[in-house]
Amino acid sequence: MSLRSKKQIICLDGDGSLLMHLGSMFTAGHNDKIRLKFILGNIANVDFVKDLFKYNFDYIFHSAAYKHVSLVENNVVSSVENNVISTLNLCKFSKNKVKSFVNVSSDKAVKPKNFMGATKNITEQIIKKFNNLSSKTNFYSVRFGNVLNSSGSVIPIFKDQILYNKPLTITDLKATRYFMSINEAINLILTTLTINNDGKT
Repeated sequence: MSLRSKKQIICLDGDGSLLMHLGSMFTAGHNDKIRLKFILGNIANVDFVKDLFKYNFDYIFHSAAYKHVSLVENNVVSSVENNVISTLNLCKFSKNKVKSFVNVSSDKAVKPKNFMGATKNITEQIIKKFNNLSSKTNFYSVRFGNVLNSSGSVIPIFKDQILYNKPLTITDLKATRYFMSINEAINLILTTLTINNDGKT
């Protein structure tokens, strides 16, 4: 994706520590060709999202979600707000205003067996609905497995369990886990933009 002189990348998160870490990574790289703006906020807040769209977005990559199954199971209301309502808010303001909207979903959205998977399944249905309603914006969903070294990865949990001689929390011997690298995840998102969009995931 080429960035023209007046273009910038807006990095938005609800976690100030993550934003600061991201900012320090780019500062360390001294890449003056990329203009970045860091915004701290909650996209489940519709007024915040409305104000956010004072910027003219070309592309939106939406990856905000609570990903840990047990955490979501024990915090249903907050998880619906973060995983579902935030997606709905962004879609409403993106419709016919941005070129493409990419929603990062989960393999657990397929025939969901837990509440986390159910919330991601709902977000995929929202994306499909808005893709059908929109004439100027392409809405996509892309499903990830476990992204190694990401904030939602199970690997750090397994490493800590091994370090402290605890049993690995594998719920079923027949369970299948799918892993991908961060680079593979990024390539998958960018490849999604080149696919003829028919509203499918």
